[in-house]
Amino acid sequence: MEKSGHLDEAVLAFRKAVAQKPNNAMAHYGLGTALEGEGDLSAALEQYRQARNLAPVDPLIALAYGKLERSSAVEKSEVGSQLV
Repeated sequence: MEKSGHLDEAVLAFRKAVAQKPNNAMAHYGLGTALEGEGDLSAALEQYRQARNLAPVDPLIALAYGKLERSSAVEKSEVGSQLV
């Protein structure tokens, strides 16, 4: 419960930061990290994507984006193979 509360607070804080400074890559990265912690992986991936577009050479952002993107692709592949 406590962890979830802190993540909720983090999501709100980073959403505010993104709203105030939409071109701040680290604000998008922070929001993505908080969303990933909450389990909202599609929203986290979108935030990482926006961060990567703003800072394409940042290794921290590239790592987070790549890791989650690969994870999402594997999950989609596994679901697809279960339907066959």
